[in-house]
Amino acid sequence: MEETAKKPASATVSAKSSHDGGTDDLAHLFSTPEIKKVLNSDVAINALLSRLKQSLLTCEEFMKFIRKKYAFEEEHVQELSKQYKHFFNIQGSTNSSLKKMIHEVLGFDGKMAQVKQSYITALQKMYSEISSLLLTMTKLRKSVKENSKRLEKDVSDAIHSAEKAQSRYNSLCQDWDKLRMTDPTKTKLTLRGSKTTKEQEEELLRKIDNADLEYKQKVDHSNSLRNTFITKERPRIVQELKDLILEIDTAMTIQLQKYTIWTENLVL
Repeated sequence: MEETAKKPASATVSAKSSHDGGTDDLAHLFSTPEIKKVLNSDVAINALLSRLKQSLLTCEEFMKFIRKKYAFEEEHVQELSKQYKHFFNIQGSTNSSLKKMIHEVLGFDGKMAQVKQSYITALQKMYSEISSLLLTMTKLRKSVKENSKRLEKDVSDAIHSAEKAQSRYNSLCQDWDKLRMTDPTKTKLTLRGSKTTKEQEEELLRKIDNADLEYKQKVDHSNSLRNTFITKERPRIVQELKDLILEIDTAMTIQLQKYTIWTENLVL
C-alpha cells in the first residue's frame, strides 16, 4: 500500500500517538500500587491469564474482521473491473461521443480498482501477520498456564502429603494413649506371637518417632516448595505474563496503526 501513496501526516501522527499512548498506559497500569498489590497476591497468575485471554480474543476478532474486509474488497474490485470493461468498451461501431465521455469519466473507477488491489494485498498480509501472532501467543499462554498449574500442584500435593503424615502421627499418639490406659499385665496376640503392654508401647513409640520424623520432613519439603513458588516461581510467571500482554497489545496497536494509514490512503 505504501507504493500507491504517501502516508498522510494526520494518520501517521494520530496512529503513532495511539500506539505510544496505549502501551505507555498499560505499562503505567502495571506499576500502580493497587495493581502491584494484586500481582504480589495468590490471584496474580489467574488475573493475568484472564487479561491475556482478553487480548487474545480481541486479536481474534480483529483478525476475523480483516479477513472479511479483504474478501469483501477483493470481490468488489473484481466485479467493478469486470463490469467496467464489459459496459464501457469503446470498440465497435456503436461508439458515440456521449459513450466516450462516460467512459472517460468512469475511468476513475478503473483507477480506483487498481489502488484497491494494493489495499487488498496489504490487508491479506496483515491477516497473515495477525494469524501468526494469535497462534504464537495462544501457545505461549498455554505453556505458561500449564507450567503454573504444575508448580501449584506440586506445592498442593506436598502440603496434602504433610497433612496425611500429621494425621498418621496423631492416630499413633491416640493409640499410645489408649494403650497406656489398658491393663499392664494384659497381652496381645499377633501373627508373631503374644506381646506385653510394654512391648506394644515400645513398638508404638518407634512408630511414633518414625511418623514424627516423616511429618517434619514433609512439612519442611512443603514449606520449601511453597516458599520457592512464592518468592521465585510466581514472580517469574507473573513477569512472563506481563511481558506477553504488553507484547500482544503493542503488536495489535501497530497493526491498527497500519490499518489506519492504509485506509486513509485509500480514501484520499
